[in-house]
Amino acid sequence: MTDELLSALGPDIDRYVGTVREAGWPGSSYALLGSFVLDDLAWKALERLGAIENADASAMDTGSQHWSGVTWITLPPQTHKLGTNSYPTPDGVLCMTWTPSSLPEQEALRQPELREELTAMASGRLEGPSADRIQLLEQLGLVQNGGLNVPVIRPDTPVCVESGRLAMQAARALVVSEPFREMKRLTEAQNPAVALIMAYHWVYPRLMSQLEVRGLVRPLVLDGRSGTPLEPTVYVVTNEAACVGPSE
Repeated sequence: MTDELLSALGPDIDRYVGTVREAGWPGSSYALLGSFVLDDLAWKALERLGAIENADASAMDTGSQHWSGVTWITLPPQTHKLGTNSYPTPDGVLCMTWTPSSLPEQEALRQPELREELTAMASGRLEGPSADRIQLLEQLGLVQNGGLNVPVIRPDTPVCVESGRLAMQAARALVVSEPFREMKRLTEAQNPAVALIMAYHWVYPRLMSQLEVRGLVRPLVLDGRSGTPLEPTVYVVTNEAACVGPSE
């Protein structure tokens, strides 16, 4: 059922990958498309369209430490598991595309101090990595020649603008898609937003899998390849980079 969405979005996805390449980040196309556009901005676009009430689909009730969002069981389990972790810091948000296989290789990014150092470099507040971390950051591929080696999403740049545009197109395509209609029928969900959230979680990993077949290069670390750089799975979004505009 993802063929419909791929047909609708395919040319725009190709254009987006070209924009990322022109920005000098060809190895980051997978993370920026899969995580920034489809797993972040697309949710915000659905909210702008009024299709869901809260774009933060990963909201946690911090008072009780219990999940406060939509919960369901998928049988059989998803075989193509893919997600995005976002870590806010004073200088921006460090984001990471992950799979269950990649998480052990990405363990270093669980260190708050390391994340804060990277976002401080992205904002320009810090010129380079500290002496005690530079070797690790270079080994991870996150720093090169003393400078940051991951994409930094800033406002009004081509990647920011195209990311927002593609996210809105994806959201518009989803709300009229066959997966959404079928999910409403199967779940008999009285709240269309619930069916939409479920449908998108079903569609998202399958769409990425189809894009891989179509030629989108999947970073090796996502398959748990030991010693491969993390750089293709990491990017920073500055605090000012609100890339999704109004729905009109």
